[in-house]
Amino acid sequence: MKEKVELETLEKTFTYIDKNKFRFIGLTFATCFDKLQTDDKSALSYIKDFSPKSPFAIYKVKVNDRSEIEELTPITTFGNKDKEIENILKKNMIVDRPGFDDAFQQEYLILFLYNKENIDKKYAEVINSER
Repeated sequence: MKEKVELETLEKTFTYIDKNKFRFIGLTFATCFDKLQTDDKSALSYIKDFSPKSPFAIYKVKVNDRSEIEELTPITTFGNKDKEIENILKKNMIVDRPGFDDAFQQEYLILFLYNKENIDKKYAEVINSER
């Protein structure tokens, strides 16, 4: 059952990306991590009353030379707690630039997936940019 839900989420995500690929030309997908994390989960996984309308969200981010997010443009959103998510991204997150990346690139795409099955699991993110 868990795999079926994950596959459905990924199918929706890739269908959206395929239909809107013109919006992503010249951009690379990256991941990010919470630089302020001291517990078993990032701040994103502790958002209260989170019940997204969409199982994924995509953001275009502009980073500084320390890989901190300076600008954030939502491409798609979860549809619930979006402002709180954006504030956490700007305050806490460091973009993990791909190893093959051009050192001068400053804009990236970050895909977040909602993992409801991880709500009660230790060391498992509820909102995650890595798969």
